Amino acid sequence: MHVAWQHERNGQFDIATCHVTAESAAAPFLVSMEPSYGDWNPAIVVTATGTKVIAWDAYDGDAHNVHIRVGKDGSWSGVIPITQTSAYEGKPSLAADREGRVWILWEEEARNWGKAFNSSHLPMTESRGALHRYRLLRLALMDDENRLHMVDSQPPMPMFPRAVSRENVPPGAERLGCYYERGRLLADNQGRMWIVYRHFYAPKFLGQRRFSEDDMGLMYAVFARHLAGKTWSDLYLLDAKQGDGDQRLDLTPWKDGVAVAWTIGRTHRNYRPLVRRGDDRDLTDYLPRGVALAQLAADGPATDIGLETAAVDPLQLKLPAAPRRTSPPTVVVAGTQYQLVYGDLHRHTDLSRCYHMSDGSITDNYCYAMGPAGLDFLGITDHACDLNWGNANSQVWWRSCKEVSRHLLAPGFISFYAFEHSRNYGSIGLDETDHNVISLRPDILRPEFIPYPELTKELGDDAFLIPHAPINGNDNDFSIWDFQPPSYQRPQLEIFQGLRVRHTDKSEEEARNGLDRGHRIGFIASSDHMSTAASYACVWTKELSRESIFRALQARRSFAATAPIQLAVRAGEHWMGEEFSVAEFPEVTIRAKGTAPVDRSKCFWTDSWSRHCLNKGLKRSK
Repeated sequence: MHVAWQHERNGQFDIATCHVTAESAAAPFLVSMEPSYGDWNPAIVVTATGTKVIAWDAYDGDAHNVHIRVGKDGSWSGVIPITQTSAYEGKPSLAADREGRVWILWEEEARNWGKAFNSSHLPMTESRGALHRYRLLRLALMDDENRLHMVDSQPPMPMFPRAVSRENVPPGAERLGCYYERGRLLADNQGRMWIVYRHFYAPKFLGQRRFSEDDMGLMYAVFARHLAGKTWSDLYLLDAKQGDGDQRLDLTPWKDGVAVAWTIGRTHRNYRPLVRRGDDRDLTDYLPRGVALAQLAADGPATDIGLETAAVDPLQLKLPAAPRRTSPPTVVVAGTQYQLVYGDLHRHTDLSRCYHMSDGSITDNYCYAMGPAGLDFLGITDHACDLNWGNANSQVWWRSCKEVSRHLLAPGFISFYAFEHSRNYGSIGLDETDHNVISLRPDILRPEFIPYPELTKELGDDAFLIPHAPINGNDNDFSIWDFQPPSYQRPQLEIFQGLRVRHTDKSEEEARNGLDRGHRIGFIASSDHMSTAASYACVWTKELSRESIFRALQARRSFAATAPIQLAVRAGEHWMGEEFSVAEFPEVTIRAKGTAPVDRSKCFWTDSWSRHCLNKGLKRSK
């Protein structure tokens, strides 16, 4: 038996393989390219002649692409790029037919996946947008010389023409909201090539970013086809659906066809009853959840696809100029060296119901964070109401915590336990603004009906709150500043958000209000939903570890930015965010490095800071 897996090494993911017999397992062999930004989604197949082919996907510093290596006669080929475009291409599946040929299936997404995008860029297009805009399947065949041939009979995807025919579609957005994805490939015992995949079409994707509660029960249908001769068979519809991006789907030969096993339903959330119009049943009563098995039989000839099409031109492998993690900026303050790291502490996946079609899966988000975004840390903050109403003993929270553990790759990448405590779902108390909870503990999840004064009693010093921007979005009579926990329990404020750029002035006004009322807060920027590579929580930490970053955030050694810039603000030997007493105010020094030369004529002291200094009897320094 030959096994391939995603392997943690030196703070990143690589792809490894080994040969396993009944007596022993060979030493692992590293197959993925080096250096890299992390490698994902391995697939492996062995032909009847013993040739091994391993495929995976990786961000190469420019785009996300599929690569393979071929093992034959005791040696391995170099890394062979299967795709090399500006689109996202990943999640490969491999199969070998009776002739010993290797077939390759993969997903394709829109261009510039994970690159800079925020709400000021809406509407989304194929060249910019969220992590999950559309998905289609590509099928190719490899010849004996490892050359790739795109198959003339590509898998039918009939909903794309319907998507393109929608009215009032913005230019460049014609395919958005149409998904053919998670394809699996297999040859049955009669030599027929099968594909099983899931599909969903969301025509409202263009007109509204959020989905109504009537839409929440819509899920991915699972389909199958096989090649009968040179054409595709009729469609098999498997009548139990999938609902989450990371749910499993697999198949194996069975008699005159294949057997398919897949996870069904949505990961348990115990959300409020969703009632269809004209139907008084609780939606959760008739949507099955668990694992399903289907056995598909077929008649007809074996696959008969020749190699009439010309091979795709050989691709030149583009190795990244440097590993994802380069030497970080450093500064020494009061004899201690700090390094600057970048992260996002407010990011949702398709487990959250509000933008679940566009936010991508848990795996998509970690892949984006380590690749295109170049983040050092991430806190995924799905809504507590969608995590079984804040039940820390639920399956969905257990799963979320397992993903946090799996993606902790210190000293390369740090993951945090986190969730969003949202006022929209019943939080009643003095503070009516959503807060994200960041924790060192996996047991911190709490129901959203718990008011914040009560919640903070359970936080201790190893969890803290971050108010959601825009602050007080409900225009109610409550203020987040009416409630003042210890500063280490609410040390940060989300001053900017990629999803709601237009609300930045409101956040800045409330931030000044909080400072004037004596609250001690630092500032970060976050993405929330859909936005990518446009909001950064920038932190000066002693080391790249979960504990060190967490304590640095509590100490407010942070700043918010829309790009990974450098900024160090000190008052003598005291850091930004530090509280201290002096007889004479020390000189404030600012070290700044932007994504372009800093225009000093645009640098200014805000009026509120000037007033604050005058009130404290302080002189303004240059």
